[in-house]
Amino acid sequence: MAIGPFLLAAIGGQGGIIACGAPGTLSLSAGTDDETQIDLSWSAPSDTGGGTISGYHIQISTNGSSWSDQVADTSSTGTTYTASSLTDGTQYWFRVAAINEKGTGAYGNEPDRTTVEAFTATGGTTTTYTGYKSHTFTSTGSFTVTGGSHDVDVLVIAGGGGGGMVSTKGGGGGAGGYRTTTGVAVSSTGSGGSGVYTVTIGGGGSATTTTYKGGDGTASSWDTGGTDFPATGGGGGAGEAYAGQGAGDGGGGGGGSGANTTKGLGNAGSYSPVEGYDGGAGASFLVDMGGGGAGTGQAGYSGSMFGGAGAHGGDGAQNDYRTGSNEQRGGGGGAMGQTDAGAGGAGGGGNSVSDHTAGSGTANTGSGGGGIADTTFASSGAGGSGIVIVRYTV
Repeated sequence: MAIGPFLLAAIGGQGGIIACGAPGTLSLSAGTDDETQIDLSWSAPSDTGGGTISGYHIQISTNGSSWSDQVADTSSTGTTYTASSLTDGTQYWFRVAAINEKGTGAYGNEPDRTTVEAFTATGGTTTTYTGYKSHTFTSTGSFTVTGGSHDVDVLVIAGGGGGGMVSTKGGGGGAGGYRTTTGVAVSSTGSGGSGVYTVTIGGGGSATTTTYKGGDGTASSWDTGGTDFPATGGGGGAGEAYAGQGAGDGGGGGGGSGANTTKGLGNAGSYSPVEGYDGGAGASFLVDMGGGGAGTGQAGYSGSMFGGAGAHGGDGAQNDYRTGSNEQRGGGGGAMGQTDAGAGGAGGGGNSVSDHTAGSGTANTGSGGGGIADTTFASSGAGGSGIVIVRYTV
């Protein structure tokens, strides 16, 4: 008995079509958001089972043995896929099978990839602004990374110097050291494995109620557990011919008035790229006039040889680390003149406001204190404390 064509088709199923063979090698890579996405790519199977591929079946596992559907059918012949809404810091396995008229075919290789752990950090006062998050430290503490890794930028400002005081006019205090460091790698396993980075805030130099020099500011620093990024305190302002000791990276203290023809000099700091500056020299030849303290961005003004108005402190430098808006920090202290006060530099410098009072530097700006005269009635101004700001992209 002859077998008709319709019976042959029924015996052979769908024209003899069988399930597809395994697709080509599956590869995994980081998605656009590497904390929650993994990109998959593969090639179509060389064995289509005699049918037409209509889509792919993708499965996912968190242990490499128990599988669930990531997508039952992509309904596309495309050979790429992005797995989304994954958990950060988690290992995932994937496998892919092609679908034709006969159904789901054989699975291919089963590679794995771990999503990046989300970066989390604590410490200081946090602020989030366009593109960044910042941690502001106004007292000594710790920046602690509890998850992931990141590159951060760090601004370090030391304490400013106190103003000088003497019966002839004392010089203003110099601003504290000021430095920025970018692209510092931090992680939850960094800094000796603890993820804890030490932040030290320098204090402002003390005011003086006696002759000669105000106190130097103390250093601030950011410690990565192997590399320390310090900024040196600002130099105290001088009195008489005593030189303002400009040990500060930001600037030296202003010189006091000199004896005879010798000026009291304020020496520059030395750190680069934020250049150290000289404090203003005090006037010479027994004219009671101190020099202004140096700011982080500008030298202090020198005192007039003939007295008169007070000498200004140098201005502080600009930064936008804390809020994304420019803020000026590290102004030098002003010095009292014969006729009126010398203004502190923009950025928190202390004014010298009268014969009997002197302004202190503003806290957490690293600014210098005002220089003053008259040991009987008043003290000079203290320097402002420092600050450390850590920021990173979000």
